[in-house]
Amino acid sequence: MNIRYLFGVAAIVVGCATPPEKPEPAAKIVEETITTELPEVDIPFTKFVLPNGLTLVVHEDRKAPLVAVNVWYHVGSKNESPGRTGFAHLFEHLMFQGSENYQGEYFEPLEKIGATDLNGTTNRDRTNYFQTVPKHALDVALFMESDRMGHFAGAITQERLDEQREVVKNEKRQNYLNRPYGRVWMLVTELAYPAGHPYSWTTIGRMADLDAATLDDVKEWFGKYYGAANATIVLSGDITPEEAKAKVEKYFGHIPPGPQVDRPGPRVAPMDSHSRYTYSDKVSEARIHRVYNVPQWGTDELEHLRLAAYVMGWGKTSRLYKRLVHDEQLATSVSAYTSDGEIGSQLWITASVKAGVDPNRVEAIIDEELAWFMEDGPTYEELTRARVKLLSYFIGRLERVGGFGGTSDLLAQAEVYGGEPDSYQRSLAVYKSATPEEVRNSSLLWLTPGSLTLTVVPEEKFSAAPPAVDRSALPTIGAPGDFDLPEIQRKTLSNGVEVLLMQREDSPMVNVQLLFKGGYTADQLAKPGTMNLTTSLMDEATETRDAMAIAGELEDLGASLSLSSSLDSTGITLRSLGTTLEPALDVAMDVVMNPTFPETDLERERQLTLSSIQREKTQPASMGRRLIGPLLFGDSHAYGLPLTGSGYESTVREIKREELVQMHKSVFTPKNVKILVTGGISLDEISAILESKMQGWTAKDVALQEPGPAPQRQKSEFVIIDKPGAAQSMIIAAHPIPEAKALNVPLADLVNDVIGGSFTARINMNLREDKGWSYGARSFVLSTLGPQVFGVSTGVQTDKTAESIVEIDRELREYLTTRPPTEEELEKAKASRTLKLPGRNETTSGLLSSLNEIALFGYSDDYFETYAKDVNASSVNDLIKLAPALIQPDKLLWVVVGDRATIEAKIKELGLGEVKVMELPE
Repeated sequence: MNIRYLFGVAAIVVGCATPPEKPEPAAKIVEETITTELPEVDIPFTKFVLPNGLTLVVHEDRKAPLVAVNVWYHVGSKNESPGRTGFAHLFEHLMFQGSENYQGEYFEPLEKIGATDLNGTTNRDRTNYFQTVPKHALDVALFMESDRMGHFAGAITQERLDEQREVVKNEKRQNYLNRPYGRVWMLVTELAYPAGHPYSWTTIGRMADLDAATLDDVKEWFGKYYGAANATIVLSGDITPEEAKAKVEKYFGHIPPGPQVDRPGPRVAPMDSHSRYTYSDKVSEARIHRVYNVPQWGTDELEHLRLAAYVMGWGKTSRLYKRLVHDEQLATSVSAYTSDGEIGSQLWITASVKAGVDPNRVEAIIDEELAWFMEDGPTYEELTRARVKLLSYFIGRLERVGGFGGTSDLLAQAEVYGGEPDSYQRSLAVYKSATPEEVRNSSLLWLTPGSLTLTVVPEEKFSAAPPAVDRSALPTIGAPGDFDLPEIQRKTLSNGVEVLLMQREDSPMVNVQLLFKGGYTADQLAKPGTMNLTTSLMDEATETRDAMAIAGELEDLGASLSLSSSLDSTGITLRSLGTTLEPALDVAMDVVMNPTFPETDLERERQLTLSSIQREKTQPASMGRRLIGPLLFGDSHAYGLPLTGSGYESTVREIKREELVQMHKSVFTPKNVKILVTGGISLDEISAILESKMQGWTAKDVALQEPGPAPQRQKSEFVIIDKPGAAQSMIIAAHPIPEAKALNVPLADLVNDVIGGSFTARINMNLREDKGWSYGARSFVLSTLGPQVFGVSTGVQTDKTAESIVEIDRELREYLTTRPPTEEELEKAKASRTLKLPGRNETTSGLLSSLNEIALFGYSDDYFETYAKDVNASSVNDLIKLAPALIQPDKLLWVVVGDRATIEAKIKELGLGEVKVMELPE
């Protein structure tokens, strides 16, 4: 693609005084400006239409030997009708179950050839399937996609329909019914649109409609919507248009076009009044959702509204975040965004209300800020900042040829919704040219006549007191009263810090990560939750910048800064355009070297963290993660803390500013850091910039202790966390295993892949595909510097909790005894592990992830090349020998989050271990 620096300059106003009550109108802004140079995007493509009506779009990108295959069918839930909802999404599932000429799971042959970004999705307007494959294996992907397009009807059986119907119903339970705030999406579709509107039901459909669907119904659906003329294929990557056309004609040219599909025109359904709906849920804090129906994809008005949303509620400098979260501290989060649709879109404003705050007060501020915006529109500074953020995000998407939001996805969307692969340019043109008055006028037109406000409030908790009266008698009366990564280049700076660079010269992006040893384990120096609070506050204030200045400068530069920790490390990562790297590093190093941890910021972040912990205690997966560390390792071990890293409510309330200052001094020192760099910059260039930015950063000794061995487990046990009325049970079964350096990592990865580490692994195929009890089940290895954890995690329908435990236990035991890994399973895992390596390193962010792994674990520079060789040299006997070190079914800790009244007795009857009931510690 061509990314040309032709966008000229984006003017950002600075230096004006803004009254706290209300932003200055754009007309009153002074004329002093700074400039940010941004690229202009032009994605080359060639478009073909085959004689059968199939549209092919080809984008040639030679940076890696990969080709992304993205197939869009122009059918979604809006093509359904009342009483027959959920068909498009159900079909997405069915089309992964094999075709007439390939009888088996669709994922299997793709995993064997090293496909990455392999998935399918359905929304209101389209269904898409995508995968990124090594160039030499493209024919396999095209065969598979063409077989399910042209040779699928005969493969639909009643058994497959019944199986996938149950999987979809479990998906609905998991994502809508058993998730905090999950009902919001169902209610908004029903309440925001009139009955019968194509957007008035959810994509996942209604359970009664799914149950009523017959085999004839689904075959009729396929015949109507999945013909060649209703499909668009995008091939993006290492392929010429001529090669692509020849291959697509070969595999797809014989497929019938199918019947002509009617296309409904725009049906925005603007609201003409303000409606409200409130419901209670098992949540820790109230959440307000304000929804407006706005114009469809591709309209100037939608892009104006997208800019308005960014100004109002996207990022720390947005009006609503600044006022509600930062200044008045009435909300823990706030956002505003557009949800685009082909015949109509929506603009959402969402605010999570701080516990103890009246939601009406937050909603009144939202209304007040909107009224000011309608009166004066955005300032020039706000509009330009929104413009820069949108364009920077858009450019960042183009590093990937495939997957969600990559180049192939963008071209397909532009072709299907806009009629040409470059119709996205209309949106970019609006971003560049929009004026404050245009944004204001579109907002007045669409955001004032009517809206839907949906508020979710916490359920009131009631409980009966123990009996206090002897009712056998009346009361007495008392007295009255394989692949090739960029070479790792190294250099040691004058202060002793080592810099590692993976250079990709053609990339306009640069990533710089300061990798510090010591993540949540650094809490050994203080209280649980201290490291999390420290990193949360480092970018809130420095000696020369406050939070708004830090966020504002980075946004003006099209850069982002993230601070995140794992158990063993903390990474401070700057992602920037190469042209703005130096000023962006000024901000990043200020955050690293000079945080001040003001008391007011500490109190605000403390409350946000407490709210986050309370949310974790309502989400089944997080509830399990909070318990696994303490129960497996004990409170005295460095890993014996909630794996979320947030600490405990009791400790977070006690953390003092001095402890954050001391944590910063102890961990964030030049003696404890490596600097990792990927992207379009040379070693000499980045070294010179870093030398200039790190003046005065003095080295201090680090007192962190290495994690000790894990306590030895002698037997299995069960811990139940009661979640009354839960539609699903969350099951996590885990035990410690040796540290990475004591294991053969490539072999351990293969052992895990076969038992449960992939979609087609044994445990997922059992619980999801064979039984239909779960939406997904996986085994995992928690990779750490100290003792690691092997485990299995899944959410299952409540009435199959005990049965699912039996199946997991059986799969683990049979792996070690009567059903060891087969040659076929091993070969599939080998291919998946090795052939995915180019795909995971396609972007500069992917390279940074690989570089991080090498630097953190002390692997050799050629680790991933050697890894591929070791994987390919592995045998079934190697896996059999290593498996007992990873899989120990007699030493498992089982944590089950679910409805105790329904599941406890059945779990006890299994006799697999002692059963305890626990509450999450404060």
